[in-house]
Amino acid sequence: MPFNVIKKKVEFHDVDKCECKYTIECDGIDTSTWNIKMKPTSNGGSMAKVECKSKGVEGKDMMLKANDSAAEMFKTVEAYLIANPDPYN
Repeated sequence: MPFNVIKKKVEFHDVDKCECKYTIECDGIDTSTWNIKMKPTSNGGSMAKVECKSKGVEGKDMMLKANDSAAEMFKTVEAYLIANPDPYN
């Protein structure tokens, strides 16, 4: 984990639109709000559109760390959904 302290709060999620928004608070960043939208692709997969708005970011290095943290959270959610697919079918 690239941060000493991190808090994550889900602002909303819409199962039908495959969209969620969450906020993180961590070292060097007042807040970062992430909006993730998933769309199906023609080959049966999906594509994610990710938008991030941050306040209080201390340089590019901290933004890269926040991006890594978001990617880690995305992988965690993906692993959960793969292991527990029934609630979403």
